Amino acid sequence: MDFIFVEALRVKARVGIYPRERVVDQPLELNLTFGVPDAAAERDDIADTIDYAKVIERIRAELGERQFNLIETLGEFVVKLLFDEFGAP
Repeated sequence: MDFIFVEALRVKARVGIYPRERVVDQPLELNLTFGVPDAAAERDDIADTIDYAKVIERIRAELGERQFNLIETLGEFVVKLLFDEFGAP
């Protein structure tokens, strides 16, 4: 299996349990590593892999609209997005 690495992705998100944390977006830096289907390397076609630009766009959009109490929950949300929406193996 091949992997995509997205390092130092800067996003804004509302995360925290205290009122001051819940009203202002906080800057976060994410490092992502996710698998891609083997077919991507075999056929050299973007349709056979995960478009990391779309992943980044979706993460930014979702984190911009949501509130998380815990950073751990935010992390699990991103992982679930990669599995469910993008089919990361």
